[in-house]
Amino acid sequence: MSKNPYLHFLKRLIILSSLLGIMTLASFYLLPSGYLPLETGYLFIFFIMTIGISHYILLLSTKKSIHSFVIFFVTATVIKLLLYFSSIIFYTLNYPEETVKFIVTFFILYVFYTVFEIIYLLKNFPTLNSSKEE
Repeated sequence: MSKNPYLHFLKRLIILSSLLGIMTLASFYLLPSGYLPLETGYLFIFFIMTIGISHYILLLSTKKSIHSFVIFFVTATVIKLLLYFSSIIFYTLNYPEETVKFIVTFFILYVFYTVFEIIYLLKNFPTLNSSKEE
């Protein structure tokens, strides 16, 4: 792993976002117009920011103890879920005609980013904590 684990994570996050962005751009051209909400680009920024910030906080928590990591992980997860839920509610109340498109797009991106985050945590966090457990 690189010397800076956060930069390593950000590189992987940007690669994932680029691949998803290419697939989304292709979908805009291949699907009939109106299937995807125009705000899809903002969803990418939203997910990159929320996951990036929560991962940074998790990295800081690993410097303390495994107990603080667990507390920060659960807290970050709850905050992200509340933020996700409130953004869906906000969009639904302000743009009721595009609710289904937005929620489906949001959920698809949520699944991709959540799977990425979980796989990254499972692969990389044990190596970050291995020196403290000895």
